[in-house]
Amino acid sequence: MTTTTTNAGNGTTSGQLHAKGAELRLQGVRKSFGDSVAVHGVDLDLRPGEFLTMLGPSGSGKTTTLNMIAGFLEPDSGVVTLSGKDITHTPPHKRDIGMVFQNYALFPHLSALKNVMFPLQMRGVDKKSARRRAELALEMVELSHLAKRLPKQLSGGQQQRVALARAFVFEPGLLLMDEPLGALDKRLRETMQVEIMRVCREVGSTVVYVTHDQDEALTMSDRIAVYNHGYVEQLDTAEGLYERPTTTFVAGFIGDSSMLSCQVRPGGDVVGSGWHTAASARDMEPGKATLVLRPESVTVRADGTGVGGCSVQATVSDVFYLGSHVKYLLRTEAGETVQAHVPRSEAPTPFARGASVVAAWKPEAGIVLAE
Repeated sequence: MTTTTTNAGNGTTSGQLHAKGAELRLQGVRKSFGDSVAVHGVDLDLRPGEFLTMLGPSGSGKTTTLNMIAGFLEPDSGVVTLSGKDITHTPPHKRDIGMVFQNYALFPHLSALKNVMFPLQMRGVDKKSARRRAELALEMVELSHLAKRLPKQLSGGQQQRVALARAFVFEPGLLLMDEPLGALDKRLRETMQVEIMRVCREVGSTVVYVTHDQDEALTMSDRIAVYNHGYVEQLDTAEGLYERPTTTFVAGFIGDSSMLSCQVRPGGDVVGSGWHTAASARDMEPGKATLVLRPESVTVRADGTGVGGCSVQATVSDVFYLGSHVKYLLRTEAGETVQAHVPRSEAPTPFARGASVVAAWKPEAGIVLAE
C-alpha cells in the first residue's frame, strides 16, 4: 500500500498501519471470586509480535486472565507488565490495548467508517487524519466498499472485520481477542482465521487470543497456553502440544487420542493389558502410567501376520467414512478403546463393525505419561 497516514502517537507518517509489538509478562497472577479460585498464580511471557492463544474448556480461567490483562479485573496478587511497565492497577482506558469481542460491540448508529474512526477521535486525533487512517484500516480488511453501511446492514463476518479494523487502527502494541469467531459458522470462521492472521502479521501487534476451539488454536498460534481449572497445564507450540503433551489432560484436549492404562517396569519396559513394548520409557520411574496413541499412528490388520512393534487384539465397534480416511473405534479385550485413522488408499475395503482385528503401532509412536 502506498497511502500516507499520520501516526497518532508521534506525528510521523507511514504507508501502512504498523504497531510496535509489546512485550507482555504475567507473574504469579491470581484471581478468585469468593471461595472459588478462577486463576492460580499464572506466569506467562510474550515476545513482541507473538500470537499467543489461551485454550481451554469453559470455566478454565482463560477469559479471567484476559480480563486482568485488559484491566477489567484486578488480580488478587501478582504483576502484569507491558513493555516493562507495571500496569497491574492501571485503568483499562490508559493501557492502550486493542480489544476484539465475540459480540463485535459496534455502535449501531455509526457507519463502519465512523466505528473505526472512534478510538482515534477519543485519543485526540484530528478528524481528517482519523478518517484517512480508518479508511486504510478498512482497506486492510477489504471492506472499503462498505464504509458507509451501518452494522445492521453488514453480515456477521463483515461486522467482525470492522471490529478488527477498529481494534488495530490506533496501532496498539497489544491486541486482545476474546472468542472473536464464536458466533460465526464453520466456513466463515476458517476464512476469518486466515484474515486475522494476515492482518496481525501486517500490523505487527502482539496478540493474546482466547478460544475453546482447538483447531482454531492450532491453526493460528505461535504458542498455546492450555488452561485447566485455573492452571496453565502446558505452554508450547502447536507441534509441541500434539507431539509431546506433558499431561493426560493436554493429550486428551489437543487432537484425538487413545489412552491405555499400563505399567512402567524397571529398565523402561511398558506393559499393558494384552500388549507390551520394550524399553520405551527408560527415563521414567517404575509405576502406573498411561500410553497415549494418536489415531494416525495406529494401523488395523486382519491378523498379526507381518505386524512389528506393538499390537493388541481388538474388535471393531464403529466405522466412520470421512473421505480422506476411515476412522475406526476398536475395543480391546480389556475393554479399552483404541482409535485409528486409516488413509483410504490403505483401506479400499474397510473392516465391518464386529470384525476381529489387530491394532498395531510402532513403539516410538506411543507417548508414556506417568500417573
